[in-house]
Amino acid sequence: MDQTSDGGYILGGTTCNGGAWCWPYNIMLVKIDRIGNKEWNKTYTNKFSEFVNSIMQTSDGGYIIGGSRHEDGRSDIVLIKTDSDGNEQWTQIFGGVYLNSEYTVRETGNGNFVLAGARSWYGNEPYDLWLIRTDSQGNKLSG
Repeated sequence: MDQTSDGGYILGGTTCNGGAWCWPYNIMLVKIDRIGNKEWNKTYTNKFSEFVNSIMQTSDGGYIIGGSRHEDGRSDIVLIKTDSDGNEQWTQIFGGVYLNSEYTVRETGNGNFVLAGARSWYGNEPYDLWLIRTDSQGNKLSG
């Protein structure tokens, strides 16, 4: 949850429409005004289960969502950028053979993003800190 520039809040969570054996879980955003009235909600669906770990309003009035995607026994970091109405603008996935977890995402002063997370080789080793810098479109930057 993050307070928005208009005094309202953006809330991130998970939803599922799969019935008793729910799969996959999908990321859901809800925008409420300053007194708690729902303005809109959006669900971002795909064939994988995704969970929200962090969300914040961006300088352009949209939102950046950091979370995790689970598939085939591994987890990847998912980064979703929306416009001010919650419409998806782009999605980026970071991961590979590791178990990856995103803890927070922040916008930098130039409109780029930085993610803090962790990764481990299938949980058999301690987790390593993982910092990812991206451009304004979520493309990973070197260094």
